Amino acid sequence: MTHSEALYNLNPLNRFTDKVENYAKYRPTYPEELIDKILEGLASPPQIVVADIGAGTGIAARQLAERGVRVIAIEPNAAMRNAGKNAISLNIESKSTESESTKLKSTGSTHIDRTCRVSAKSTSYFNVEWKDGTAETTNLPDTSVDLITSFQAFHWFKPKPTLLEFSRVLKSSGRLALVFNDLNRDDNFTKEYHKLILTTANNRLATDFNAKVQPLRENPKWYYLQDHIFAYQQELDLAKLIGLAKSVSFISSEETIQKQLVADLEDLYRSFANEDGFVNLQYCASLHIAELIP
Repeated sequence: MTHSEALYNLNPLNRFTDKVENYAKYRPTYPEELIDKILEGLASPPQIVVADIGAGTGIAARQLAERGVRVIAIEPNAAMRNAGKNAISLNIESKSTESESTKLKSTGSTHIDRTCRVSAKSTSYFNVEWKDGTAETTNLPDTSVDLITSFQAFHWFKPKPTLLEFSRVLKSSGRLALVFNDLNRDDNFTKEYHKLILTTANNRLATDFNAKVQPLRENPKWYYLQDHIFAYQQELDLAKLIGLAKSVSFISSEETIQKQLVADLEDLYRSFANEDGFVNLQYCASLHIAELIP
């Protein structure tokens, strides 16, 4: 990918505005084991301040907050940020409502995603504070956070100024964790879903996340520590499969394209749905951990 084709040159601040509701409802959460690994070896949760950069609708921010840490969710898109603040008003499924849930199963254990984890009966996430800002300009004070996270977002950032900004706001003892969700195309259904989405998006998708983290590996300010892979699956009925696909920013909202997308997804669903009416989308979530060089 050339500089002109880099994702940070493709209007990352506004491209998700018309995708917000589907994004909040149907994008998966992350395996709890992945959250465990991010927090492993840090201070006790009440002592940890996390800056979640490119927080979107708050999927990961809420998972972190559930562990008792204080989360500052940095998100430049007002629609995404407001969805995170007002998840209840979007009428997204409650974490406590299993019958309406999207399910994720980690390899070797079960991880159940309730898609938006907020309801009148669940935690209010008072330990999540939302702020307008970008990865390159977070507007956070110097050495103010113990942990910086970025879930499915680092590929939209300009690497050099972003890593400089991260080094400014992170405490010397702090940690950086980058997470990417990639589809596991070794699975037949997942491979066909990916092909369908790629075709609909005119062969423009954010892929090769391993390459996207290369600037971190090469940056002299950072000590690159660990890579981890977490395999899991997302169980979807037809409505949720369609909603997930519609959350992809590279897919046009133009009516004829959307109609064809739905028709193609219906055909795919009929070919792969099990007797309970679900298809299973396979993921590999990659976690990359680094610390500042003293």
